[in-house]
Amino acid sequence: MSLGSDHPTAFWPTPLAVLAWNQAPEFQEAQLRAITFLLNATGYHFPRPSGGIIGHDSALKGWPWIEATHSWVIPTSLTVIALKGAGWGDHVRVVEAKRLLLDRQLPDGGWNYGNTSVFGQKLHPMPESTGVALNALADIATSNEVASSLTYLRNRISRIRTPLSLSWGLMGLEAWGEKLPKKVELLYECWQRQQLYGTYDASAISQMLLALTTSKDIHSLCTRFTPEYGKELPPEVG
Repeated sequence: MSLGSDHPTAFWPTPLAVLAWNQAPEFQEAQLRAITFLLNATGYHFPRPSGGIIGHDSALKGWPWIEATHSWVIPTSLTVIALKGAGWGDHVRVVEAKRLLLDRQLPDGGWNYGNTSVFGQKLHPMPESTGVALNALADIATSNEVASSLTYLRNRISRIRTPLSLSWGLMGLEAWGEKLPKKVELLYECWQRQQLYGTYDASAISQMLLALTTSKDIHSLCTRFTPEYGKELPPEVG
């Protein structure tokens, strides 16, 4: 599934469609094709360059935003969430994606778009990327492996008032069982910022509602409609 006819190689909406179709039996065939596509799709990968140009292992395979480009944290995380929700959390592609996400975790905790350092300069984490990655790693990583990222997000969350970062930040903590007594207050203060900055779009509001209502990781809310569904794939996946 691409972003549109004008952008046929931008297939990043595919995992979102897989999640949406989990509760829609009439789209079983379409979801199966989407899962097959994701399990066979990958980004552009290459051996890590010498000289400290980039800090992450560029050979690990995840998923990109756009076909034939490098794999990054958010599209990889969204795909892992979708595949877990559809019953494919133990697939070899998910196993490698876990390695990729842990490799892209910053030394002091958290994630950004998907690099740890450039020319020896350590990069900074972002709440949105961190929350999405923590959701992807729930149930497949250990708490010790993400402890520094949970600490980063725990210390950062009370200062966030933008919908995307706050919503994913809250959901990232709750995916690991961390309850925030002031969650409703934080979301309300974020909502009130529309008086200063204008009306939020539907995507931002939807993510705020999801953060408000969920108390666990995202894939648990979007599990497939029968236990047997999603275990038959075309031969090329194997």
